[in-house]
Amino acid sequence: MSKFKTLITAMLLSAMPVSLVHAGSGCSAKAKQIWALSVTQKLSVEALSDGPSCSLAVVMLVIRNSKGEPLWIESSKASGVFTFTQANPANTKAMTEALKEWIMKDDRLQQAGALPDWKPGADAPEASEFPFYTDEGITRDDYLNMRNAKLPMFCYVAGIESEACLVLNKDGTIVKVGSQSFPG
Repeated sequence: MSKFKTLITAMLLSAMPVSLVHAGSGCSAKAKQIWALSVTQKLSVEALSDGPSCSLAVVMLVIRNSKGEPLWIESSKASGVFTFTQANPANTKAMTEALKEWIMKDDRLQQAGALPDWKPGADAPEASEFPFYTDEGITRDDYLNMRNAKLPMFCYVAGIESEACLVLNKDGTIVKVGSQSFPG
């Protein structure tokens, strides 16, 4: 039985491609910006893409501290993020521009103090034309503490109809506070 398993394993391995990762990617691109929190504290926000073509690319957002340590990582199919479906990048140059757009600061939401209020007794923050939904595990107290402390916040398009908002806690960690819906 052991020789049979070895033979089957060898046959399967010989039938597998040499590399499971495509070589010479058709859509490898990168963009970077600095999230300046103060004169001395800055974080690096990086956006990367990789795929055999831009329409089949995966995009990744990485936020790093000043030591280069990743604090937040998120990846998605480019086809599942509005920024990329809107731009429809056909080549690496166009993808680089779309990545820059993706991580560009949203002037409306640079700190948690800009989030809508969450009234006592309510199940969620105040509803508006563009509702804000807290992430799982974020309590009203957590939300209001971040909001009242006006902690630094970075928001980015995270899907077809919403943007995610991340808050930098005083301890240097990042937490996703929630998502805001787009109109329509």
